[in-house]
Amino acid sequence: MKSSRAFTLIELLTVIAIIAILAIMVAVVAGPFQRTAQMTQAMNNMKQLGAGFMNYTGSHDGQLPGAGSKQPNFGSGDADTEAEAWYNVVPKMAGARGVRDFSNARDFYKKSNPLYVPAAEYPPNPNSPLFAIAMNSLLRGPDVPDSAVRLANIGAPSVTIIFLETGIPGEDPLPGQSSGSYNGGSEGSPRNVAARYKRPSSKNPNDLREASTNLLFADGHAESLALKYVISSNGAPYYPQLPQHGGEGKVCWTLDPEAQP
Repeated sequence: MKSSRAFTLIELLTVIAIIAILAIMVAVVAGPFQRTAQMTQAMNNMKQLGAGFMNYTGSHDGQLPGAGSKQPNFGSGDADTEAEAWYNVVPKMAGARGVRDFSNARDFYKKSNPLYVPAAEYPPNPNSPLFAIAMNSLLRGPDVPDSAVRLANIGAPSVTIIFLETGIPGEDPLPGQSSGSYNGGSEGSPRNVAARYKRPSSKNPNDLREASTNLLFADGHAESLALKYVISSNGAPYYPQLPQHGGEGKVCWTLDPEAQP
């Protein structure tokens, strides 16, 4: 006659504890691989936008796409300013959909959308487009119309930022930034740049400056740079901007590399 034996409470708790420990170990090991995959996907998306950007400027006599609205909605684009907004024309030039071509958030927040950043901490149920990639707003000024912003007017295209990863509501701002600057808008600046990659576990501001961010430059190439080369420790752009002018950064935010951002 076969005997049956049930698990005791202690044995059951032991098995549960072992499973929990194994789950934690898997998470610790898989974490860096997941972040690396997210960074790779985000860089691929940025390169896709770069291709769209170069296609657009190449077919528009070097003119950069328009700024559009700071907070556009899905399906927008009837007005001329929205029709030529960067978030509508650049993705389409790269073979993807612009913001006005989406009717809902479900399709917008997918890896196939080059405006999507996998490492961004999007809220659970957004009902409007949140931009974790934005266009550099410092290329324009109050007295500079879109028609005047052309590749030929960019003094240092290989280091001048066109698109940057920016913070969205709910994410922790970097040192020197305010939570209000992480608004998910379509315009980016030094005050809302986000560094989501290679982030250290330490919250020390000096350590956080080693974290990296993805950028697209005016010559069409994309690159990941440590935060310390992009903005100063107080969250502002460097001035002077570049080493050849006495600056400490490796990027330029303005048409004229010698101008004050």
